[in-house]
This record gives sequence, C-alpha cells and structure tokens, in this order.
Amino acid sequence: MLKIAIADDNADAANTLSELMKMLGHAVDVVYRGDHAVDLVDRMQPDVVLLGIAMPGLTGIEVCRHIRSTSWGAKAVVVAVTGFGRFQDFEAATEAGFDYYYTKPVAFDRIQSLLLRVAAS
Repeated sequence: MLKIAIADDNADAANTLSELMKMLGHAVDVVYRGDHAVDLVDRMQPDVVLLGIAMPGLTGIEVCRHIRSTSWGAKAVVVAVTGFGRFQDFEAATEAGFDYYYTKPVAFDRIQSLLLRVAAS
C-alpha cells in the first residue's frame, strides 16, 4: 500500500483518480488547491504525489519545489498530471523536480503501472 496525495483543481478528475487508487488498496487524500497541497504533503509525507500544474493558491510547480525542499521529499515520486502540454511547461516542471510529466487525459493503466513500479522499489 502506498500513501498517495492528489492535488488538482479539477475536482471530478481528482476524485475519480482517488477512488480508483483506493480500489487498488492505496491510502489516498485529495485537495483542490496548491496551498492546501502543501499542508497535505507536509502532514502525510506521501510516497507518490500527483499534482495539477495550474491550481489556485499555489501552482503545482511551487508545490513540487516545496516537496523537494523537505527532508522526506527527495524520496517521494512527484508526477505532474496536467492539461499543459507545451515544451516550456514540461521544462519548468523538470526544473522544479517532477519525476514524471503526464498530460491529460492520462490512461489509468499508465498511472497504475507507475504505482506498481514505485511499490516494488
């Protein structure tokens, strides 16, 4: 079982993803704002973080930078799940410390495969 944090301002997408992950047996918590994501990850110290890029409060880029600045954040797998597909967006996410960059819509089996790899490591 992995601890997974999801932060996305698209509540329907975040909640659907959360329910699918819970069905796989993972512990999942969801927020819809970047500033709430910082509070969530600091409390939860998740194994995996799925972040939208454009959120109110703080951007996913800012949240990722925060995660990477913490003592536990180096081992977390941080994934951008976003509607932004431009090279500049990918480049900014990479510089911030994201491990993966998925553009929406993301097939759930792609995320499930990633979770299996993380759980096995």
